[in-house]
Amino acid sequence: MTFQADEETPLLQVQSIKRTPLPWAQFTIVMFLQLAEPLTSQVISPFAPQLIRDIGITNGNESQVGYYVGLLHSLFFLTQAFTVLYWSRMSDFVGRKPVILIGLFGLSISMYCFGFSRTFWGLVLRWEYWRDEEYYGRIDRLDEYRTVPATFTAIAWLVTFLFLKETLKSPIPFSQLLKFRKDKLGMAAKGSTGPQDTQDKPLPLRALLTPRVIIASGNYAVLSLVDIAFRAIHPLFLSTPIALGGLGLPPPIIGNILSLYGICNGIIQ
Repeated sequence: MTFQADEETPLLQVQSIKRTPLPWAQFTIVMFLQLAEPLTSQVISPFAPQLIRDIGITNGNESQVGYYVGLLHSLFFLTQAFTVLYWSRMSDFVGRKPVILIGLFGLSISMYCFGFSRTFWGLVLRWEYWRDEEYYGRIDRLDEYRTVPATFTAIAWLVTFLFLKETLKSPIPFSQLLKFRKDKLGMAAKGSTGPQDTQDKPLPLRALLTPRVIIASGNYAVLSLVDIAFRAIHPLFLSTPIALGGLGLPPPIIGNILSLYGICNGIIQ
């Protein structure tokens, strides 16, 4: 049977387009994993000013508390800024899932080790709290506060290992990546580049630095700087004695205020 056209037949045939369903399950897992970073990075905010006072690095000088609290926060995010591109680049070769698992494992271990350092630089290196009777007399629930984000991160690791799907088409194992780098260094020393398969090779970083990407990244960096600076200064202002211009609030009340702020920020945002 042949198709008969008349004056009511449309000139352009409408083709049905199949919509690609969104992987809501994977989106939910990624959002769940994202909670590990703010939980571990912000858990010390209510206690950081009191911590700096108790370890004695300021020698009783209250005006120096803000300096060391800011240094503690700044070094954390500075280290994160210097390593994020390296880990992101590695995920282009070994896959997203292994890199996420490594990050969550290290995060959980560092939080479980919370409590053994007695020096400021020990806190910087291991993100830990000082342990002694006087300090625990003031903050008797510190173990519970540090265990919650550490346990959550461990659960996030398990969820990632069991349910998160790899999105990289052909990831290579770490052993093969290390061997590839050794072979590449050997060929470079001999002046030979060797055969290269550029079909699935990730783009170099310079190719990604287009004007639009630079503008968007710069805008995001400025907004992030303002947000992180506020999150560091806010608990410091709440903890600073009234004589120095603060409110002189204890850590439990500061924690409640920051929790309420986070809830309101999540709802309004």
